[in-house]
Amino acid sequence: MEVEPEYLSTEIIEGNIDVHPSKNAILIHYSVDARVLSERLETMGADLKQCRKTINIQGLSKSTDIQSLAGFLVSQTPLISSKRLPEIEQLLMYMLNRKLNKPGFQEEKDVLSQSSRGMCQELDACQREVIKQ
Repeated sequence: MEVEPEYLSTEIIEGNIDVHPSKNAILIHYSVDARVLSERLETMGADLKQCRKTINIQGLSKSTDIQSLAGFLVSQTPLISSKRLPEIEQLLMYMLNRKLNKPGFQEEKDVLSQSSRGMCQELDACQREVIKQ
C-alpha cells in the first residue's frame, strides 16, 4: 500500500473584536480551520481552533489621533480587515472615554506622535495544531 502525500490547508475565520475589560487592549477573536488533504484533495483530518489575539495600546490619551491609530492597527494586523476600521475607531474611543472617566486619572504622555512602532505590542494566545492521522 502506497502512502499518499499530504497537504495542509488553513483558513482564518474572522470573529468578534472587543475591548479588554480592564486593560488598554483590543481583543481579536478568530478561528483557524486546518485540514490535512490527500493528493486527491480529500479531507483526511481537520481541526477548528478558537484563538484570541491581544493588542495592547500604550499611551492612549485625549490628544491621541484615534483615526490614525485605528488606521495603523488595521494596516499592521492582518486579522482585522479594512472594512472594520469604523468599529476599531469606536472601540478606541470607548477605551479612551473609559480611561478618562476613571477616578484618579492622570494624563499620560502620548506616544503616537513619538513613534508609531512603539504603540502596540502583540501577544498571540493561539498555537496552531493539526490533527495527525
